Amino acid sequence: MPTWDSVIHACTRADLIADGSLVEIPWVASNPAGLRFPVAFSRASWLTVMDGIGEERWPEAPDALAETLLVERTTRTLTAAVRAVAAGSGKGRRMAFEVPLYGVTLHLHVGPGDDGEPVFTVFMPDED
Repeated sequence: MPTWDSVIHACTRADLIADGSLVEIPWVASNPAGLRFPVAFSRASWLTVMDGIGEERWPEAPDALAETLLVERTTRTLTAAVRAVAAGSGKGRRMAFEVPLYGVTLHLHVGPGDDGEPVFTVFMPDED
């Protein structure tokens, strides 16, 4: 009798970044927030935070104003996540945090990357 507990297909973090499901955050935005490991946003959380800028993904060659806004919003969001971690407001690998300026609740997941390294991923509350 067959068992149905085996994985048929799995995506790596690199695959999800390549297809746009995850938006990788450059060091220039994650470092000021105090995150020393790679950070990515789910597409839905990225669009929520970046609402009004019109950028679906981190732009390849943004104009100066768009880049400033992208870095500011990303840093502000990640700073809120770091404050939630410092306050110990979550248990386990995933915790909710509020982004006050944008009036949104997001989740931060800390887990292993493709090679077992620590990585941070920001999700919407209804995403897995």
